[in-house]
Amino acid sequence: MRSLAPPDRLIVFAGEQLWAPIDALAQWGDRLAQAHLLVMHGGEVAGGPADRLRDFIRASFPRVEVVTHKPLNDDAPSELLERLDAIVTTEGRWLVDASGATRLLFAGLAQAVAAGAAPPVIHREPDGPWYELGPAGEARLLDDVDVDAAERFTVEDLLTVTWGDEDRQARVLHSEVEPEVMAAARRAWDGVPWEEAFDTAVAQLEAAVGRSLSKGRLFETFVVSLVREMGIDADDVAISASLFDGSIPVQEVDVVVNSHGRLHVVDCKLTSEKDDEKNRLSIGDQIRTAYATRRLLGDGGDQFILLRPQRVVPEHFRRLCRDYDIQVIDQAVLEEESLPAALERLLRGGGRAVGPRMTRTGVVRVPVRSQVVEVHAEFVQSREPVRVYDLEPVCAVKVSTTANVPDLRRRMTRVVGDRGEVVGAYRNHGSKRQATILVRPFHDHRDELLALLAALTVETLEGRRLS
Repeated sequence: MRSLAPPDRLIVFAGEQLWAPIDALAQWGDRLAQAHLLVMHGGEVAGGPADRLRDFIRASFPRVEVVTHKPLNDDAPSELLERLDAIVTTEGRWLVDASGATRLLFAGLAQAVAAGAAPPVIHREPDGPWYELGPAGEARLLDDVDVDAAERFTVEDLLTVTWGDEDRQARVLHSEVEPEVMAAARRAWDGVPWEEAFDTAVAQLEAAVGRSLSKGRLFETFVVSLVREMGIDADDVAISASLFDGSIPVQEVDVVVNSHGRLHVVDCKLTSEKDDEKNRLSIGDQIRTAYATRRLLGDGGDQFILLRPQRVVPEHFRRLCRDYDIQVIDQAVLEEESLPAALERLLRGGGRAVGPRMTRTGVVRVPVRSQVVEVHAEFVQSREPVRVYDLEPVCAVKVSTTANVPDLRRRMTRVVGDRGEVVGAYRNHGSKRQATILVRPFHDHRDELLALLAALTVETLEGRRLS
């Protein structure tokens, strides 16, 4: 772990993915005197990322001086280092956020850090924690950052800077939530089945107006009410966020939540499988539409949640969601946990509802693009004693324990039995309290072994309660 002195001068790359610079501003913006924006050739267009980030900083931190520098080539590390030398000419605590740099520019920064020729350099993936580059090429996890820091900004301000572009603007529909719906959400949190609480609210509203109402819109406001009952502020939740080209809406999503260091898009449909067949809207088409929406509107760190509480998403479509990194809450998930709990797990706990929820530990399906260091960081941030990561073809079991590695491997071998094999075990990054055990499931026993691993406890692995 690494602590970082708060900077008063920040250098960021203003590119297409702006979530990392926004989070850096959330962490350290109050102490900044200057923010320097580096732009690649092609990104300097009016209304582009640099302009949007500049306007965002000026609105959020009026006392910060914002300096936008002339465009850089994205394949010339030497040019970048010359530019940094020209920028860092005054005393102060300088910090470079390299999250938006190209691979070549990032490599140049890493070499400069190794040579002691650059200010401190930090980096984060859109959906991951912060690291500082070390002089030996290592990445050191920062431990003094607030995962909820971006909640200081309203969801509307975040959508404006991350979703909009030079041609289109993001807008949020400010919709009132009926008291009956808010009361239904509170009842659901108190343990009343969500269908019962929601249907009661709909019946009350329809009786008051003397006509039938759109359940779809009311369900969206019900989901928003469930989210607010978690303690998430009203200005961190948006209903019907849209992207406009002039006066024409070109894309719309149901619910957007700013929580736990990222934006969450919840696509709500209160339809059954029969309803989808009647409307000729297959679940496969819905998933592909969700993926297209995520690519168009997202900033890389957004979490997309497909909420289908009245139908079961078949396994082959669930696999498609995994490939697209889309989370699913359907009837199968809700047989294992309540709707409020499922939403809270994804919005506040960082879990992944890609199948019926396993007990205790759970299994996290890691996208192919993720690296081992991201898995370790996710485990640290989860603050759970045991966490299982499905890395296909192996599973990584992360555990917080001081037990020695040979004993952990021996006990895991007993747990696995003839369902697979233990292929490795080691300490994490020199830590005395965190270990990783690698397990390769045999093909015919994969689901069975994953379920077994999901029920692991520290006591089992330490030999205090053997499975």
